[in-house]
Amino acid sequence: MPFRFAVPLIAVAILIRAVSANAQVGGCDCPDRKLTRFTDRVRLAFSSANTVFVGTVVSVEERPGTKSYRTRWATFAIEKLWKGPLAKERVVWTTIPCGFRFKPGERYLIYGTRYHGTLYADRCNRSVFVTGADVREMNLLTRLATR
Repeated sequence: MPFRFAVPLIAVAILIRAVSANAQVGGCDCPDRKLTRFTDRVRLAFSSANTVFVGTVVSVEERPGTKSYRTRWATFAIEKLWKGPLAKERVVWTTIPCGFRFKPGERYLIYGTRYHGTLYADRCNRSVFVTGADVREMNLLTRLATR
């Protein structure tokens, strides 16, 4: 009898491990999502990013990418800067589907990464629509930026 239950339990354990090994956000693989502590995820994103800021989308331009994706370029008016060179505006691009459908007037917390001289952001690097940004995250960013 115990063997009869062991096989299904092992199968369930393998399935759970496979799903949690590569956490996904919006269908995109995000390896840093394996970190369980909130502060560890924020610290990793902050240290990996070239710039971190909260900004409002001023304008958006969609451009062709490759066969498999399109790119969306957004100009942001920066409201709060934690990391990176001082500027009033930044242009950030993202891919569709792993990125965002930026719209003028929306506010985002952006963790921008340099890519071929441009800034890139997507859901995997913790960039998020500001209403989804945790107040704890903003406070932690302030502490990290003052170190």
